[in-house]
Amino acid sequence: MDTDEGLLASYLKRKLSAHEAVETISGCRNLILGMSAAQPPALMAATADALRDRLIGPLNVYYLHGTEHLQQTLLAPDLIDLVTPRPLFLSHSDRAAIAQSNSINWIEFVPAMLHQAGRLLTEHIDPECFFVTVSPMDRHGYFSLVTNADYGASVIRKARKVIVEVNRYMPRTFGECSVHISEIDHIVEHDQPLVEAIPKAPTEVDRKIAQQIIERIGDGDTLQIGVGGVPNAVLSTSSLTITLLSLDTPLPG
Repeated sequence: MDTDEGLLASYLKRKLSAHEAVETISGCRNLILGMSAAQPPALMAATADALRDRLIGPLNVYYLHGTEHLQQTLLAPDLIDLVTPRPLFLSHSDRAAIAQSNSINWIEFVPAMLHQAGRLLTEHIDPECFFVTVSPMDRHGYFSLVTNADYGASVIRKARKVIVEVNRYMPRTFGECSVHISEIDHIVEHDQPLVEAIPKAPTEVDRKIAQQIIERIGDGDTLQIGVGGVPNAVLSTSSLTITLLSLDTPLPG
C-alpha cells in the first residue's frame, strides 16, 4: 500500500534544506543532539555555518558520545565563543576538540548515568530544540529513531522544536522508537553512511590489566562491561564463557 496523499503533503510541507531548517531555531538557546550515529551531519554543518554568519545566537549543545562529524562542525575551534558543548560522556572526538581548542574549560562535561539521560535532558534543562537522524518515513507516517532509542525517545516528545535528518542508511526499528510525522516540525533529507565505533588494538598496559582481571573471573560469571581499552582487552583475551549485559545494567543481586 502506498503512502496516502495527506501524509505526502504533510511531508513536503515540512521538508526544508539543512540551512533553511537551521534558520528556524534563531531563538533557541538549548540544542540537544541525538547520540552518536544519530547525530545529523548536514544539520550540524548548517548550524556551524549559521553561527559563523550570526544567523542564530550562541548555543548550549547537549549530547552523548560526540562523533567526528560533530568535532568537525559544532566543535570547531573558531566557534568557541558561540557554542558551549555539554556532553554527557567525553568521547574521543570531544577530547580531541578540547586539545584543539587549547582551552580545558570550553567543553562543560555533564556527568550522568545513561539510563538517566532522558530525564536529565527533559526535566532539568529546557529542551528547546532537538536534532536527530531518523529512518525514512513509512506508509503510515512514522519515522524510526533506529540506533538511538535512548534519550532520543524522551526528548523528541518534549522538545519545543524537532528537526529530523532523514537518512536512507538508517535501518528501521519499532516500539517507542517510532515517531509520527505530526510530532516533527521540519524534515531535512541527507543520505550518508553511519559512523562506526571501531575499537583500537589494546595497548600493552591494557593487556596487563586485563590479565589480572581475567584471573579473578570464574567460568560462567556475569560481567557488567563498559567501554574502552581495558574492557575490550578482557573480552578479546578471555577464553571463559561470559554472559554480557549492556552498559548501566544493574548487576544481579
